[in-house]
Amino acid sequence: MQDTAIHTIIRFSGKGIPDYFHREDWVAAVLYLLFMLLVVACVSSRQLFFKRFTDLLKSPLKKEFHSKTTFSDYVSYLSLMLITITVISLIACTSLTRKPGIDFSEFSSIWLITLGFIVLKYLSMRLLGYIFLTPEKTRLGIRVYFNMLAVSGLIFYPLLVLKIYSINSFYASIFDTGMLCIALITIALTTMKIFQIFYQKIFDIVYIMLYLCTLEFLPLSGIFQVYNIFIRNFNF
Repeated sequence: MQDTAIHTIIRFSGKGIPDYFHREDWVAAVLYLLFMLLVVACVSSRQLFFKRFTDLLKSPLKKEFHSKTTFSDYVSYLSLMLITITVISLIACTSLTRKPGIDFSEFSSIWLITLGFIVLKYLSMRLLGYIFLTPEKTRLGIRVYFNMLAVSGLIFYPLLVLKIYSINSFYASIFDTGMLCIALITIALTTMKIFQIFYQKIFDIVYIMLYLCTLEFLPLSGIFQVYNIFIRNFNF
């Protein structure tokens, strides 16, 4: 009778691979959709698309009011704003979430919060302009503000993609620092352009600073707190 060798198989149950943010299928789909919107914005109105970058350091001019806005310009503008809202929402999800993965429904909630903030910002600027400013200055101020917002969203986009697909947390922190610097530069340029538009005499500095504190800096701090409460308190 031949002896039978019995081999004992020892299994080690290691740690499972966490569901990181960059592994989510919907994240790749959203980033691809953003790229398609970028193409649509460029193709719809190429002149307006590149003009947003060239106008960053130029002084706003009232003669821009007389330029007619075509349907293609509106399509390009809407595409750029959708890119900006989505990019800001993704940045909030990747920066404030506690867990490595996030569901699409959770991202949708953050996206709606961002959209609501942009809509309220637009309505407050229209109301303030209707009460205190002329229609020309109101339109110019709104155009300059959202132009800065759209350009910052376009710059955020490639940095966000690099951050999401960076396995090393060190490189992700570098991209976070880069986006923070861009945000601070955007705030500084926006402040500069507000002074260029509304400053006429020395007493206007008081009104401009009051506007910046109540309708610029305070809302930014408020939306950050809303992100923080919504994501952290709901264990996102």
